[in-house]
Amino acid sequence: ILIAGFLSFPFGNLQWFVLQKYIVDLKRWIWAGFIGLVVGVVIIEGGNYLFSDWKTSEIMLNLITGAIIGITLGTAQWFILRQHVKFSSLWVLANILGLSLGTAWGWPYFSNNPTDDIGILYYFVVFVFRLMITHSVITGILLIWPFNYPSKNLQKTAA
Repeated sequence: ILIAGFLSFPFGNLQWFVLQKYIVDLKRWIWAGFIGLVVGVVIIEGGNYLFSDWKTSEIMLNLITGAIIGITLGTAQWFILRQHVKFSSLWVLANILGLSLGTAWGWPYFSNNPTDDIGILYYFVVFVFRLMITHSVITGILLIWPFNYPSKNLQKTAA
């Protein structure tokens, strides 16, 4: 939970930097990301405890993990984004796809390789890099169209 919360701040800042034309309040955006990410991790950890004997493939577990975090993170940020952009619900979909595919691509690389402290750090950095590249590309592609349509609230404040 601490790692997820820690990672949410720099990535929230990077997202805000890209989205600052649409989102003026940096604090709310970063806190929404923090809360969404932490809630997703808590749900996943609770699910791991409750369903520890559930047998399924590692790839399916990674897809489910990414989807849960995508739902919680995307929804938390959607509450802010919906005030500024039409079709903002695509943000939740983009997060689900990006984090599901990113986790499925990155986590096996991390979980199958670390053997010592240096190895764990190296493979964790590679995992985060793979996850964030996948997430960034998918959210970027899915949101090109909606960001061309600001909401009426944004149009009123800009006028």
